[in-house]
Amino acid sequence: VKPEVLSHPEQFSLIYSEHPFIVPGGRFVEFYYWDSYWVMEGLLLSEMPETVKGMLQNFLDLVQTYGHVPNGARVYYLQRSQPPLLTLMMDRYVTHTNDTAFLRDNIETLALEVDFWAENRSISVSSGGKSYVLNRYYVPYGGPRPESYSKDAELADTLPEGDREDLFAELKAGAESGWDFSSRWFIGGPNPDLLSSTRTSKFVPVDLNAFLCQAEELMSNFYARLGNDTQATKYRNLRAQRLAAMEAILWDEEKGAWFDYDLETGKKNAEFYPSNLAPLWAGCFSDLGDVDKALKYLEVRWAAGWT
Repeated sequence: VKPEVLSHPEQFSLIYSEHPFIVPGGRFVEFYYWDSYWVMEGLLLSEMPETVKGMLQNFLDLVQTYGHVPNGARVYYLQRSQPPLLTLMMDRYVTHTNDTAFLRDNIETLALEVDFWAENRSISVSSGGKSYVLNRYYVPYGGPRPESYSKDAELADTLPEGDREDLFAELKAGAESGWDFSSRWFIGGPNPDLLSSTRTSKFVPVDLNAFLCQAEELMSNFYARLGNDTQATKYRNLRAQRLAAMEAILWDEEKGAWFDYDLETGKKNAEFYPSNLAPLWAGCFSDLGDVDKALKYLEVRWAAGWT
């Protein structure tokens, strides 16, 4: 990023990044949170760990400044984050380099990013007389997205005036999810075929909770590696609580998969999405038998043509 962005930030929407980074391509000239994890995987395979370390430091600097990693490195993305993969990024880098000193220097910043989700994106869900805390994508700010202002405004004009601010917040939550935009978030809306029915914050998403479960496990492992047993136990307990919540709210024993939970209807969304199996990728399940059940779920869906 050119030095003028640092010396005159008021003249730019770009947020200054000290270290080089890889952009995801297309129209983007800044880095994006969600995309960068996959970029880092490729960089490590290409024996470019110093580039990964610089990108990680850019993200850590953002957390230190703003309390979370924004959707992307623009001031107009500060209201929202994206799927929380910073802890996993650190794990991949440290596994590749054994750079424990870098981990030690930044472990508290990683904790801040995990705390952001606990403090700002949590929701309590009841089942079987018990309450469980899980997470959702949620951006409590109205107004069109600055990067898509005219499109959001035109879309909102198709709705009654009283519904427009809610739509703007839901579109931002959809962008925060990384699925911008998907019919996954339209289910049960007033018109499930239209983008104006986006209801992202009304779901407890499987993948988000799998990512956070994975992050809690990694944080426990990090603290144990650094000799802080108290913090290691804290995150181990948080992961155990989330596993119980995911099993109670998201897991469907009969179908053999996890499903987004609709907060308005109190039911699971039984549609097929790759995110239904995110806990397998994240290693966030307590019963090894769930793997066989999930495989059977895939076989059934394949036979049915994924309908």
